[in-house]
Amino acid sequence: MNRPRLLTVVLCVFCLFGAINLIDAVGMNQGTGLTRTNITSQLTDHGPIDVSNNAGLALLASSGSGTYGDPYLISNLRIELNDTEFAVIIEDTDAHFKLLDCEILLNRSFGAILFSNVTNGVIESCQIWCAGIFMDFSNHSAVVDCLIMDSMSEAGINLNFCYDIRISGNSISGSPTGIFLLGSEDCWVSSNHIFDNDNFGVDIYLSKNTTLHENTLENNGVFLSLWDAGYNGHSLEGSQYIDVPYNFVNNTVNGKPLGFFHETLNGVIDGNDYGQLILLNCTDVEVVDGNFRNVSVGMQVHYSQNCTINEVTISRNSHWGMYIYNSNFISIENSDVSHNAGVGIHCEWSNNTRINQTAVRDNEHAGLYVQYSNECTISSNSISQNAEGIHLDSSNDCSLIDNEVIYNTIVGISLSGGSSQNTVYGNSIGWNGRNAENQGINFWDNGVNRGNSWSDYSGVGYYQISHGGVDHYPRFLGNPLLAPTSIIGMIVAGIIVIVVVFWFRHRRAG
Repeated sequence: MNRPRLLTVVLCVFCLFGAINLIDAVGMNQGTGLTRTNITSQLTDHGPIDVSNNAGLALLASSGSGTYGDPYLISNLRIELNDTEFAVIIEDTDAHFKLLDCEILLNRSFGAILFSNVTNGVIESCQIWCAGIFMDFSNHSAVVDCLIMDSMSEAGINLNFCYDIRISGNSISGSPTGIFLLGSEDCWVSSNHIFDNDNFGVDIYLSKNTTLHENTLENNGVFLSLWDAGYNGHSLEGSQYIDVPYNFVNNTVNGKPLGFFHETLNGVIDGNDYGQLILLNCTDVEVVDGNFRNVSVGMQVHYSQNCTINEVTISRNSHWGMYIYNSNFISIENSDVSHNAGVGIHCEWSNNTRINQTAVRDNEHAGLYVQYSNECTISSNSISQNAEGIHLDSSNDCSLIDNEVIYNTIVGISLSGGSSQNTVYGNSIGWNGRNAENQGINFWDNGVNRGNSWSDYSGVGYYQISHGGVDHYPRFLGNPLLAPTSIIGMIVAGIIVIVVVFWFRHRRAG
């Protein structure tokens, strides 16, 4: 073969491999080998599917006998619909079947696929656009190697009161939540690529014996919901889920391991090693350092005691920065919590929480939201440019001392109805939408000689708090406070001006 022909062959092979790699890079997502284009040409257009028994499966299937070794096969269908509740409804079946290589594209629809009281159903290698999969009261079923994008449903995959469901090898993105488990048991979530979902990547709500194994999460994370859900088939409350098995192994969040610590005692955790941290039923644990950003909730602390969080940075998370639930004597110190889409630090049912020398800023809702939590101490913090600075809801006997609370757009400090016997003094409170509001019996000075500094204090008499409450020892805050970086910048600018003036005069004199 002469050299020009050889060169031509080499170039053709190179281009072929380049095209294959380009297709892989653009069309394929981790966890599934599907692209939208590589199955569309093989599909048959089909209307909505509604099956309510095994006989209906048999009529719909293109092959199979409904047994484990020979399941009914429903495959290669394309369903595109507007304004319908579900594209595929299958309920009250126990025959083995597989929904394979189908594409569902919906607009303004509630869900793509609903399994209700289904046993032995599998959804495999399907592409679903703009809606999600729902499994209600279903068992021994699976969602495998599917592509689920831009669901307008609550989640890409929703499991409600299910048992033994396998969710494996899927790519899920662009949904409010990637995978949501409610009241489900013995479910296996493995090798999924879960990314860019608005609220949570995986939300586990009162679900027992959940396995998370080798999932890759990006720009979202795992949320453990342990609120009391009332009756869920077993009449169980959230606290009864703190010591059940949670098999969280080899998951990553933004390229770092998911840090899940269950029933850990007397440990020190280096936060730099993890992309997200969850503490469950831990005692005397200290978290030091770490940067938790671009996940759902940077840190969660559930049913834990005497834990300290020191020198962490939590920012740009899609829900809360930090969530503390049903935990006592938790300390947050020397940290920075900023630019989170929800609340910066949310404490719920957590008494004796201590937040000290922490910057809480630029969060879209409250900087600090303390709810149903008593005897908390919030001191020497800088809380600025949130929607609300500090909000106490149904929380009593708390102390708010020596904080800087400035430039919050709605209110600086709000003590809402049900919050009483709280003490607020030594704070610099200024240039907020409303500096403060009070709806309970609270104390806005130390009762002796020290109140708060207010940007809008007239200098005469007491300072009246909106909706009731009085600071008997107020002071005028003065001019807007400058951040240290602003002060440094002014100093540098002044030095530059002096140098320029000196040089100009020296040049004229010369």
